[in-house]
Amino acid sequence: MGSSQSNAYDTSTLTEGDIIVFHRLTYKHYGIYIGNDEIVHFTGTKPSDATVKRDSIWKEAYGCKISLGNRDRQLRYVSFSQGH
Repeated sequence: MGSSQSNAYDTSTLTEGDIIVFHRLTYKHYGIYIGNDEIVHFTGTKPSDATVKRDSIWKEAYGCKISLGNRDRQLRYVSFSQGH
């Protein structure tokens, strides 16, 4: 899913502070939703170059499945309904 297609999805079910889980092929990546379709997340290929970044949720999605993984330890898949 490219970024132009991704932007057509509704993220209105998300609230600030939600933990977003990106299901990659061989691992899971996590971010914290901060509103306006943005997350903050820890990224880097090795400890010496790792940083905390602020990015678009769609940039990090890379077309992979996204779910909500909040503190209640319940994994619920985020319902994205196609917009326009």
